[in-house]
Amino acid sequence: MFEKTDMRAVRAEFLGTFFLVFIGLSVADGGDALNTALAFGIALMGLMMVIGPVSGCHVNPAVTLGNYMSRNMDQDDTVAYLIGQGLGATVAAFAMSDDGVSGMDDGNGKVIVTAFVGTAFFMMVLMNVTKGGFDIGSSWAAGGALFLVVLLGFDVNPALDFGGDFYAALTVDGTGFGDIEWNTIAGPVLGAVGGIAIWDNLVGD
Repeated sequence: MFEKTDMRAVRAEFLGTFFLVFIGLSVADGGDALNTALAFGIALMGLMMVIGPVSGCHVNPAVTLGNYMSRNMDQDDTVAYLIGQGLGATVAAFAMSDDGVSGMDDGNGKVIVTAFVGTAFFMMVLMNVTKGGFDIGSSWAAGGALFLVVLLGFDVNPALDFGGDFYAALTVDGTGFGDIEWNTIAGPVLGAVGGIAIWDNLVGD
């Protein structure tokens, strides 16, 4: 079983489902219906650009089963996709549970994890849409991905936080370099490295 299954596609389904569920749960936890719909829609748009050419970007067991019933997939590929999607959703749900990210306080741990996921997602979209050079479509996709992570409140640009903290450390009485929030720098930097590594090894040519 699975001898002819493209495991790269299965890993892409795991990855895509993880990001979709993590992002969806992040906004659904406290967001309104419009924000939730925007988050899911923009996340899916970005994921389709990144993993669509690899696996078709099902990221949904119903879509996979629909393809199987339409005879667009064989049994082995269908089962493998369902396993990948199930594992991706489970890992994302655990990360957002009381035992995972949501269980952390609003301190370093939560900031680093959410910044890592948000920046990795943004970086994968950016890498994919710019690999052939910049064009209008690339700017829309990159802007959409950035809109999404900002909507979720994820720190993805360490320059924004570091610049303000560094300025305050130099000019504001009672502050110093110890007041710089290094977690808002570490999370995005690690996420950028992680996003490039994931894209290059799992999705890239």
